[in-house]
Amino acid sequence: MWLKLISKYKKPLIWLVVILGIAGAVYFWKRKTDSQKAIGDLTVDKTNLTITNNQAIIIAENILGAMNRYGTDEKVIIDNLKTLRKNDLLLVMKQFGVRPYNGAGLATRGYEKQFFSTDLNLIGWLQEELSGDSLDQVANIFLNNQIPF
Repeated sequence: MWLKLISKYKKPLIWLVVILGIAGAVYFWKRKTDSQKAIGDLTVDKTNLTITNNQAIIIAENILGAMNRYGTDEKVIIDNLKTLRKNDLLLVMKQFGVRPYNGAGLATRGYEKQFFSTDLNLIGWLQEELSGDSLDQVANIFLNNQIPF
């Protein structure tokens, strides 16, 4: 029965598959470029920094490590963020960049990145990983530095 239906509507089904494939490709491409543009638009006033670029990389990696895989170490995240000033925080955000988030941490496999993850910046990761008082504390750190959270 199914074979008869498929053979009868072969051409429309092929067109449907092609259209869905193109729509999916556009969706994944658009999603990545929007996230990357958001990070690229960050402007850091380097005259007001209290940390170096290397320190910002270390802080970004520490925060990622605290959120990666199952479980989140809220204390590590808060300890790394609480002493940062506005431009330091912006530099850490820039160094964190946009990373594929799969609901349990960093997506590392190709198929996982493509189909089972969302590209998020630091704020997106924090909003996914934190809740309750921890989320409030981190949100206050950003908001006290005039950075929308």
